[in-house]
Amino acid sequence: VSQSRYPITYMARNIPKNEAQRLKEKAKPSTNKKPLFPRVEFSETTSQNMVFITGLLLMLLGIFMFFAFFSHLFTGKEDQSELNAPLATIEETGRKTKNIFGFFGAKLADLFILRFFGISAFVIPPLTFLIGLKIAFKRELYALERVTWQGLFYLFWGSLFMGFWIRLFRASDAWGNLSGGFGYYSNDYLFNWLGGFSIFLILFILVVFICLYYGTDSFH
Repeated sequence: VSQSRYPITYMARNIPKNEAQRLKEKAKPSTNKKPLFPRVEFSETTSQNMVFITGLLLMLLGIFMFFAFFSHLFTGKEDQSELNAPLATIEETGRKTKNIFGFFGAKLADLFILRFFGISAFVIPPLTFLIGLKIAFKRELYALERVTWQGLFYLFWGSLFMGFWIRLFRASDAWGNLSGGFGYYSNDYLFNWLGGFSIFLILFILVVFICLYYGTDSFH
């Protein structure tokens, strides 16, 4: 009677312990789900190769930028009208640009020279090349950290200094490439506050940098 009234309890009591444990684990939902994307593991050799390739790309980018910037000094005016042409495709613009490196060379030079830093943008290519050299070959032609900080300072300060004269003589149309947008508009703001006296502030910034970075012995 007890077996018919309590069949489940009776069967559970008569199942061996190991078998009951196995059935319980089988009833649990599986947690070993396959990942959505396969896990990719790189060996040490592969990682070193990727670092080397990255360094080479930066070196090539530095060379590309230097010649694109240099070409922009002679072809920038003509290329600017093509880059700003409405509804023009990259292929059409590339055929008309005069930059030695075509559309991308003209666009890169227009961005860094005309829009941003002017002639001071020539600091960027050698810095990019030196960083790539350090990454690829673990070599430094110069102390990279020191050169980088100096380069960044002169990048901004040079644009600011040239922007003063462009703003003073209202020569942005003819000589805008010398200061870039950063230098010109920064001086436009400074002129509203200080007028022509802003050149002394710009020179003071240079003196402070020289004192802090090179030391006061630089003036002797």
